Formats: sequence, structure tokens, C-alpha cells
Amino acid sequence: MLHSLSNRLLNIVSRKLTPVRRKLEYLNNAHWHDWPFGHEPRASKDEYIRLSKEVSKLTYPEIDKYEQKMGFAIDTEWLHELALHTQVVIKKSPLCYAH
Repeated sequence: MLHSLSNRLLNIVSRKLTPVRRKLEYLNNAHWHDWPFGHEPRASKDEYIRLSKEVSKLTYPEIDKYEQKMGFAIDTEWLHELALHTQVVIKKSPLCYAH
């Protein structure tokens, strides 16, 4: 009976606090909602293009082997163009969009 009572109490408290927790999480993360990448670019257009060219020269033998095994390879020109717009970012660690 005590176990049942504590479960009911926990359930009531949880139901009451969940909306408060969600509101606090929303407020804490609100700055990401409209500007997930910041208010302005972190580098010039030329810098992004330079980074894109640099990372496009990298090779990944494991991926090449897998593509050969499957008999299909993604068009690398298309992939690099897509990566320029979606994966090339300013960060401290090396860029890699081979995943």
C-alpha cells in the first residue's frame, strides 16, 4: 500500500512539474530557435569555399571500398556542392562529411 501511495504521489508531482520543466527547457534553448547558426556568418564566402576545396581533396579508402563492393558510388561533384551548403562550418576540429 505504501508503495502504491508513493507511486501515485510521484505520478501527480511528475504531471504537475512536466509543463514547468518543458517551459524552462524552451526558455533555455530559445536563442537557438530562430538563429541556429548565429546571427551572421562566422567567416567570409571565400573562407567557406577554401575550406570546402580543402576537405574535398581528402580521400577515404574505406568508403571507396564500400562503394566498389556495392557497385554504386555517389557523384562526388554533387556531394561536395551539397557539403559546401550543409556541412562546411567554422570549427576547431577537422571537417569531415564522409559519414
